Amino acid sequence: MLKKLIIFAVVFLATASSAFAYSHRSCYDTPLRFRGATGTIGAWSGSFPAGAWRTGAQDAINKFNTHPGNYRMDMNIDTFHVSIANGESAMWFS
Repeated sequence: MLKKLIIFAVVFLATASSAFAYSHRSCYDTPLRFRGATGTIGAWSGSFPAGAWRTGAQDAINKFNTHPGNYRMDMNIDTFHVSIANGESAMWFS
């Protein structure tokens, strides 16, 4: 029995592939990177009024920030509608 277990372990280890804990994306061999160490998610106050929806959104951001990397996200409650090129990632629903 021990001999079969050793043979199985050797075959298994010889055919096992490497596991990777992360991946990265690139565009034409240039790595895509964030512009800094923090980012802001703009949450429109119309979609995320004070209460359960806003708490849920903040909980999701807090859970994201528990990853081991250096990048962190913050949430900014906007009173205006979402706009393009304002330096924020945006989330809303209707």
